[in-house]
Amino acid sequence: MQLYRLRCDCGAETRVSKGQAGGEVRCDGCERTVTVPNFRELSQLPSADPDTAASAGPRRWTLRQGLIAGGVVIALVCWGLAAWITSVTRLDFDIERVRYEISRAPFMKVYAAWKELQVADVERDETVGEYRAKNLGRVGKSSATTLTVIGGIGVVIAVGGALLVRDRSNAEEASA
Repeated sequence: MQLYRLRCDCGAETRVSKGQAGGEVRCDGCERTVTVPNFRELSQLPSADPDTAASAGPRRWTLRQGLIAGGVVIALVCWGLAAWITSVTRLDFDIERVRYEISRAPFMKVYAAWKELQVADVERDETVGEYRAKNLGRVGKSSATTLTVIGGIGVVIAVGGALLVRDRSNAEEASA
């Protein structure tokens, strides 16, 4: 959209468009009403650069916004993965079910099983399933712990960005 610079008596310039020709606008400097020239006279006014925010495209993120968003994303992704890994690697071993089955078995049968295990001098290698279950539990636990710590670091980044990094616009307003 073509914009023109309309000068007020106070010296301030207000940007106007062709659609405002023949109307009135408030001066950006003194707040007085300024009459916009008709369409033909409006084209004689100096051209104004389009608004920098509109011409620059999408607004860029500040360092503060980037740290907050990045930290939150890191935390959520890591904690979500940690929860998923913990649920997937959890062994399906129901101790209550084992206790129930032992309580149902005759005492002498349980005693005989324990005695047999006590004197059994048979060594056997781990089965593939036992080996996988053991390693899956160990790797899953360490991975989940690592991801939980990384998620905590993400929270520290987000909080640090929110508390320690000042926006440039806020800093400029404070200094003015």
